[in-house]
Amino acid sequence: MEFKELTTARYASRKYTDRRIDDESIEIIKEMVRNSPSAVNVQPWKIKILNDGELKGKLAPYVFGGQTQVPSCSHLMVLCANTDWESHIEANIACMKQAQVPEQNIKYYQMAVDGMFGRISADEKLAEAEKNVYIAAASAVFGAKSLGIDSCIIQGFDVDEISNILDLPSNITPTLLVTLGYAADSPTPKSRLPEDEIFF
Repeated sequence: MEFKELTTARYASRKYTDRRIDDESIEIIKEMVRNSPSAVNVQPWKIKILNDGELKGKLAPYVFGGQTQVPSCSHLMVLCANTDWESHIEANIACMKQAQVPEQNIKYYQMAVDGMFGRISADEKLAEAEKNVYIAAASAVFGAKSLGIDSCIIQGFDVDEISNILDLPSNITPTLLVTLGYAADSPTPKSRLPEDEIFF
């Protein structure tokens, strides 16, 4: 399916069949998400993928309107903003060195990171990380649809309760949930604003 077709075929599925997504497809989706763009390639996210029915059931009451799609989905992605950028930056630099990226380019990368994010507050760092998480979520849902897998992006949930149930550290903040599976519902007609309301 061409990407243009994916953008119209994908919709927010609210209920899923019992069919499970195979491990190979999950690995492909993970790789698509891993290749998502991010600001200065910091990749400020951590992503947990759950397929345990009991755990999904524990999370469902804290997802607004998610009592159907969360328990019925094959896999649930918990996309989190990660404010521990230093570890990712260090890992990036190590990968660049391993790939024999010129030292001057590595220094430029470090300068770019310091220049853009070196003086921002903790709240600003969280907000920046969350913006990048949305990019990863787009990769997840369109990538899944390219494999014939349906999805729904959820941003309404109790962050503290989700964090407590998953025992997340303080630098990891749940930002979006993405349900994945094979839809048991049907899309309604897609409604989007006309072009002249969007582009100016």
